[in-house]
Amino acid sequence: MRVLYFGTYSKGEMYPRNRVLIEGLRRAGAEVSEVHEKFWSDAAHKMAGVTGSLKLFPAYAGAWWRLARRYLAAEAHDVVVVGYTGQVDIILARFLAGFTAKPVVLDAFLSLHDTVVADRSLTRPGSILGRALLFLDRTACRLADISLLDTDSHIRFFTGLTGLPASRFARVLVGEDDRVFPADLPREPRRPGCLEVLWFGTYVPLQGVEVVVGAAERLQGEPIRFHFVGQGQEFPRFEKSIRALGNAEIEPRFVSSGELHRMLRECHVSLGIFGTTAKALRVIPCKVYDALAVGRPVITADSPGSRELFTDRENALLVPPGDPQALAGAVRALANDEGLRIAVARAGHETYRKTASPDALGRRMLEVLSAVIHRRRSSR
Repeated sequence: MRVLYFGTYSKGEMYPRNRVLIEGLRRAGAEVSEVHEKFWSDAAHKMAGVTGSLKLFPAYAGAWWRLARRYLAAEAHDVVVVGYTGQVDIILARFLAGFTAKPVVLDAFLSLHDTVVADRSLTRPGSILGRALLFLDRTACRLADISLLDTDSHIRFFTGLTGLPASRFARVLVGEDDRVFPADLPREPRRPGCLEVLWFGTYVPLQGVEVVVGAAERLQGEPIRFHFVGQGQEFPRFEKSIRALGNAEIEPRFVSSGELHRMLRECHVSLGIFGTTAKALRVIPCKVYDALAVGRPVITADSPGSRELFTDRENALLVPPGDPQALAGAVRALANDEGLRIAVARAGHETYRKTASPDALGRRMLEVLSAVIHRRRSSR
């Protein structure tokens, strides 16, 4: 299969999605060429574009011009995949691919409207920006032959958002690159007398930082230490309370993938997300796959999304979202039971290997793309 990856999609350290899927396709035997324009320099730049900064429009128009020229000169291909975030790029891809009747697949991954309006509360639902993002979400999915999302829960949400049938969507998990986060099994870090708990993230509401802080407060005086790593939207709200904890360290900065891998190797337990927003209940975030890839036990919220992959106390520990008392109990359970930590870590890593590694996701992508190509050829 010849796959053309198209767009201004991100390939930086904070956005592993595209890198993992491209690597997986290549491992599965697909020929992958890229018509890619590096446009988003970092997360802040990307969010500024998503939320409608007019300052970026001239530069974006230039990027589209270069993408169009490169597409028309590209190698022969069977299918076009518009990489995440591609709700705008698919408009150009659909126009260009229309000349050759190639199927176009959108890696939607998330809803712009849901992320900006509902999850992060950066604008009101009825605002001009809010309506524009909703229009983009709906238009992008209607232009695509099929759109990729990370969970079945997310697919159910998108069918309601767009009015499209579930057959127009396919589940492809987030995953992580095992070259960047190689496994560290069966070794467990040996720091006698203290359980090291790692939380890392961007302090957005979905992550439920207040739940982690509340759990750490309840565990003060016990041989458990928390490490908070990252920066982001709600960091100023939580910084003071984290620094006041007697059992926590804080590193308010973004770290490289190499540093994050080291931190995961040195911790005993990694924490996922615990927010109560609707989006938090639908997704399994990148940070969970990072820990699974390395081979660390994960505690995350019990939600419809997480239940698609995890069973409590088998390949992860699941706690009610928004419940610091339950999270404290789960951390304590792992602190007191080394056997449980090791068993959950091993099972979690095996889940990653079978379902969310580049090899597994490459096979899944070939299934999805083969079906799309066959359907397009049959319709012709």
